[in-house]
Amino acid sequence: MPLKQWEVGRELRRRIKKTFDAQRIEIPFPHVSVYFGEASAPFAVRQAGGPGVESVLA
Repeated sequence: MPLKQWEVGRELRRRIKKTFDAQRIEIPFPHVSVYFGEASAPFAVRQAGGPGVESVLA
């Protein structure tokens, strides 16, 4: 059946998400922040749920 793959794909992702949520598994998404000029001073970053270690991004 044409286009059935979309329904199957959605159901697969729904089941994966449901299982991950039940197991409290989080997958971070990759991202990049770009700052220009002096108005973008470094700032402290903490990892959610991790140890209280801080790092400074420049």
